[in-house]
Amino acid sequence: MIHARVLVVMIASLLVSAAAGFAQQAALTSEHRALRAASDAADRYAQNTFGLGIVIHVGEDFPNAHFESAEQFADVLVQLITGKYATPAKAFLRPNPGTPVTGLTFHTGPLIHGSENGTEVKSISQSLTALPEIIKALRLVKEMADGFSETNG
Repeated sequence: MIHARVLVVMIASLLVSAAAGFAQQAALTSEHRALRAASDAADRYAQNTFGLGIVIHVGEDFPNAHFESAEQFADVLVQLITGKYATPAKAFLRPNPGTPVTGLTFHTGPLIHGSENGTEVKSISQSLTALPEIIKALRLVKEMADGFSETNG
């Protein structure tokens, strides 16, 4: 009889674990799905065009005194990058409710700028300051890809 009780406890434990796993998966909110979609889109854009894929994690600082919306900010940022740096860029917005400030993540080819040192999500101010470095990294990735294509093409 003891073996049957142990077996019942083990089965119950497995069922509870499975239920917890399903609950955790169901907890993936629309916010998580939006983050994944924006990140995947920025990654694809960066890899397919060797342009700058930008994920804008829209906080509660829009609208503000400078921009009527996060979309307007995204348009201005893309214009700045394409104009000043002659680099293709595309922004992908995703809501980040409950966060006071907006953050940006820059996809450069197959890489995310700052991921090597934990600075992949930057504030708007940090992003503007880092743009020359980000563009330099993007150009290096493109040069390496072009060199790889020439030697293996």
